[in-house]
Amino acid sequence: VLEDIALTVQTQLEAKIPFCAFNGGNDVFVDVGNKSLGLHALMRYLGTQPNETMHVGDRFTLSGNDAATRDVCSVLWVANPEETGFFLKMLLKDVRKVKEQRYIE
Repeated sequence: VLEDIALTVQTQLEAKIPFCAFNGGNDVFVDVGNKSLGLHALMRYLGTQPNETMHVGDRFTLSGNDAATRDVCSVLWVANPEETGFFLKMLLKDVRKVKEQRYIE
């Protein structure tokens, strides 16, 4: 039912500003703005490009609050905080390994 309500809000609400309606598990939320706006602002602040950025989230469905980020940068869909930690450890291990390698040009 919450999924249907979130999808209905997304299609029926008319707004001149970006918004996000999503199933929060126990409620339906409507946020002003969306995560893609925040991600663009963060990348601008950090001076990074989309190919240098990854968004980690758990709600990439049509009614999820992470869906808007799919068009901004690479995404990693996780199920829970423990899975986020697992993937971050793997990523950091790979980054350290690459930094240790000598480049031959």
